[in-house]
Amino acid sequence: MEDLPRLLSQSDQVLLCLPVAERTRGIIGREALVLLPRGATLVNAARGGLLDEEAPLAAISEGRLAGAGLDVSRRGVARRRAANVRRLASGEPSENCVNPGAVRRPAP
Repeated sequence: MEDLPRLLSQSDQVLLCLPVAERTRGIIGREALVLLPRGATLVNAARGGLLDEEAPLAAISEGRLAGAGLDVSRRGVARRRAANVRRLASGEPSENCVNPGAVRRPAP
């Protein structure tokens, strides 16, 4: 783990494929994402506990992270998906949408 800052500073893409354990819980947060080169991408294909879920969203909004694939979450995924479907159906952008101008509004 002591090499993680060096590895992050040299990584254009980061793929998380770790089990959640005492040593890995919260391994990627704001501090880690600042170390990545501008325009890097992050994919979490592992467990939700590895990642501070707000950190990649903030990094994308700030233009530091080009994108993130977040397949898992510590929160209620089904509940959030249902809420996003309702938002999109009403013409509102989904939660954490980084390009709300792309959402089509329903015709009146």
